Order: sequence, then structure tokens, then C-alpha cells
Amino acid sequence: MRFLVSLLTIILLNSCKQEKTAISSFEFYPDTATIKKISFYRQKIDWLTSIYNLPAITKGTKDSLIIRFWPWEALELWSNLFEFKLDSNGWKGYRYCSYTFPDQDGEIIHVDGNEKFGDSVFIAKQIIPKCGWDKFYDSIKLFKLKTLPTQKLLTNFQEPGILDGDGVNFEIATNNSYRWISYSHPSSCNYPECKTIVNLREMMIRQFDNDYYWPRVAVKKISSHKTKNPLHF
Repeated sequence: MRFLVSLLTIILLNSCKQEKTAISSFEFYPDTATIKKISFYRQKIDWLTSIYNLPAITKGTKDSLIIRFWPWEALELWSNLFEFKLDSNGWKGYRYCSYTFPDQDGEIIHVDGNEKFGDSVFIAKQIIPKCGWDKFYDSIKLFKLKTLPTQKLLTNFQEPGILDGDGVNFEIATNNSYRWISYSHPSSCNYPECKTIVNLREMMIRQFDNDYYWPRVAVKKISSHKTKNPLHF
């Protein structure tokens, strides 16, 4: 009887130890302090995630994998998002575009004609890559997003000194990990990692064609007003 009690005690202790290990093994890249220092785009993503009514994935996801791809261009008056989700039913892809945009002064900028809709104007569409999901994911894996460092943490990285340009941000979440990767003006940076991002973007354009470029609208003017959700820098 004593032996049985001792055995159960050992099993219980090991179980608690494994549980603590599992909780502490969650991988977050880069660390929160670094994210706050290296780019305001992290905060823009947090704000737009709420605009799209999407759950935050910084603590992981119940799905097997979520990849969020946020392309941007300087002086654009909207924000775009691709989301790819893998769950027990397979892959699904979604395309979002917000016609309201938070600027660096904490104001909301509207594409002309959409002011009357308030601060939450966006459209969404389900998308499928031309090559099919299996080949698309194989292509994504070639770019090694799960290990690619964020741009400003590259060894000996130097800013290209460009005011206008483009870039892309990524969020990647699994059950036990979260990664945020940001690249600005990758085509103007002579680093292998930047070339990887350029090639990935070209692959996305090939696979989604017209669905890559949203919106195609004429912008006559911009109106702005203070928002109740200012960005903090």
C-alpha cells in the first residue's frame, strides 16, 4: 500500500512538472520589449486586428497554424491583410482590406467617400491560391518564416535611408509559439533575408493576381479626426 501511495505521488509530481514545463516553453519572437522598440507597425497591427474583428494570436492559436501577411506601401490610405489558417478541416485563406487607417499622430484617415461609415470600414473575401493549398504551403515553407529573423535584428543591419517605399509584416502562430517579423524596403536592402521577402511577395502576387492588389480606388481627398484609440509611440 505504501508503495502504491509513493508511486502515485511520484506520478503526480512528474505531471505537475511537465505541465509547468509546457507552459514555460511557449516561444515568443522577438521579445515584447524588442517589438516595442523596433517598429510602430506592431501597434498598427494590434489596432487593425481589432478593426477586422480578428482574435489576437500573440498567445498562440487553437488552430494548427495561422500566418498573417500584412503588406504595406508608403503613403497608402488603407491597410491590407492576408490570413492563412490550418485546422482539422484543412487550409483556408482570407483577404481583408481596411479603408480606414490609423496614422502616426493617432488620427483615423479615411478614403474619400467612406467617412460616413465611421472608424471600421473593411471588406473581406475568401481566397484560394492558384496552385492549390498543398503546393502553396510547400512554397511557404521554402521561405523558412518560422526561423527568419526580423529585419532590424539582422547582423550588422543598416537602414537603407528611404522615406518612401514598401514592406511587409508577418504574424505566425501555432499552439505553442508566436513570431512577429517586419521588413521595410526589402528590395533596397542587400541582405539574403531581404531577398527572401522579395521573392515571397512575388510568389504571393503570382498566386493571387488581382486579389493581391486592393483597393483600386480613386482618392480625391482625405479627411481625418482624432480617434478614441490613439497609437502610442
